[in-house]
Amino acid sequence: MIDDEADFASIDTKSIPIDENGNLDPEHDPTKINELVRKLLHSFEKSAYVGYTATPFANTFIHENARTEECGRDLFPRDFIHNLPAPSNYIGPVRVFGLEADADAGLEGHEGLPVVRPVDDFSVWMPDNQKKEHIPGDLPPSVRESVLAFALVCAARMVRGQGREHNTMLVHVTRFTAVQARVADQVSFVLQDLRRRLRHGEGNAPTKLVDEMRGLWVRDFVPTSAAIDDSDCPRVAWNQVQKRLLDAISRIEVRKINGTVKDILDYSDQREQGISVIAIGGDKLSRGLTLEGLSVSYYLRATRMYDTLMQMGRWFGYRPGYLDLCRLYTSPELIEWYEYITLANEELRSLFDQMAAVGGSPRDFGIRVRSHPDLLITGPVKMRNGHKLSLSFAGDISETIAFHRDGTIVNSNFDCTLKFIESLGSPDRTERSNLVWDCVPAARVVEAFLGRIKVHEGARKVRPELLRDYISGQLSVGELVQWTVALISNPKSKKKASVAGHDVGLIERRPHPDERSLEANNVYRIRRLVSPVDEMIDLDEARKKEALENTRKAWSGDRGRYRNDDPPDIPSGEQIRNLRSPSSGLLLLYPLAACAYVNSENPVIGFALSFPQSDSAVRVEYTVNNTYWKLEYADSEPRGDLEVAGG
Repeated sequence: MIDDEADFASIDTKSIPIDENGNLDPEHDPTKINELVRKLLHSFEKSAYVGYTATPFANTFIHENARTEECGRDLFPRDFIHNLPAPSNYIGPVRVFGLEADADAGLEGHEGLPVVRPVDDFSVWMPDNQKKEHIPGDLPPSVRESVLAFALVCAARMVRGQGREHNTMLVHVTRFTAVQARVADQVSFVLQDLRRRLRHGEGNAPTKLVDEMRGLWVRDFVPTSAAIDDSDCPRVAWNQVQKRLLDAISRIEVRKINGTVKDILDYSDQREQGISVIAIGGDKLSRGLTLEGLSVSYYLRATRMYDTLMQMGRWFGYRPGYLDLCRLYTSPELIEWYEYITLANEELRSLFDQMAAVGGSPRDFGIRVRSHPDLLITGPVKMRNGHKLSLSFAGDISETIAFHRDGTIVNSNFDCTLKFIESLGSPDRTERSNLVWDCVPAARVVEAFLGRIKVHEGARKVRPELLRDYISGQLSVGELVQWTVALISNPKSKKKASVAGHDVGLIERRPHPDERSLEANNVYRIRRLVSPVDEMIDLDEARKKEALENTRKAWSGDRGRYRNDDPPDIPSGEQIRNLRSPSSGLLLLYPLAACAYVNSENPVIGFALSFPQSDSAVRVEYTVNNTYWKLEYADSEPRGDLEVAGG
């Protein structure tokens, strides 16, 4: 089964009851289309389901374990998500709006095309809180300019020999059909006025239409074409455009495209000569409909959902031979929203590519989507299984729980750690058999260790390049200047090793119980690396006591978050990090005993960086699916929209 626009109607938007043990209701009654799709797939011993969509946000938040006896499994993309690469001539969000560089997300910056025109004169004409009875006032100058721009585009394409190609302008400013009809009347009046003035002349009028259009051409189109400098878009002179203006404007017609009118955009009937149309509509223009030859868009339609906004962006597509003529008129707020969603979308696509590169699948990889304070990733009913996380390194611990099994990399990391420890000299002290070095310069941690250690691609929270960037950024404001480094040793372990001349007992950690995580992708995964007591190795006795008191206060104030009925006897990592000075960081090194999953006799080096709270650190909000939560926070159950720090 192939499901096009798979994020739209196929999602089960009903809440699935979950019992006290975390089990999903097997008698759940899903929404109708979801039910019918699943029943069809469940009717066969063998079936395959592939969904296609440009906006896969909702699909990633389907509960991965949802199933019923009657309908079978839900449509969570458990086997793969393949990011179809865009052809070089496709004009997507990054090309239109640009992309701000984000080192944390591993994204390079790109400058957007100079085709977006912010408008701010529409608030009276088309207010955000309009009703279906709204009567638009006088047409804003920006709307009139967009119609003039479309006429210039049609004429310029004629000059370029594209006179038989379709031309479309989109006007999408309201979802109410009655208001759309009034807008269509206003735009039609502008067109009639343009035709009359060009056809019959304007006598001694002080301001002539031809001069106005020439001004727009010189002011806007000439520099934009020069900036884009596309070899497929030959330069066009004003005198050439002027000769084609009347013919171009005479062909333009206004069409209302909504459920109450018979107008349809059937381009095929007029393929030989092409049509020029200004399409005015709402919901019918939002998804799936191709607007051939779309060059000018006037868009004000307000929605606060990532996927709907991206689907409404009909200006994305192929623009051969007229890219430099395209224009998008919209509000500054919508421009900011699209820029942010573009960043979130590219980060998600990068995550898909990373998952494919290591041979992973959504069921064992976990998906996260960057959140926005004023926007929704998708409809609230499609986000029931999403959990909010506030991701930053400040006040957090980043620990390796996924490791390479390849012996070459294991040995390389062991050698890297030996050289780093040797560079520290003799330990300053020993605490609970652990060797501790105090006041280690940040540069040594960044260069001698993080600059050389190799981390598995699946360890998303411990990417050395991001850790280095964060530490460097905090150094610029006088934070994280000195570090405590601890080589952890288990004195009770029967497995010993010499690490840079120090005899240590190797640390043993249970493998992750999911066998797919152990065998797939050349990865060895554990649940947790750090023991709670290790994080307070750099605190004095007074701060240890204070951290424990604060932990017990938190426990007594929110008992539902904790599994134990007795008050904690060890400070929580959060309270420990709250008391650490912003100028200090903690690096914990764990030599792990080799196991059957690792192809080396040397210890596997795990490490963790514990960061203090910082008022200067930037936090990024994400919404993650169940799989991500379970992989990164295996010892805690997701509870609705609980916000948790995570690097």
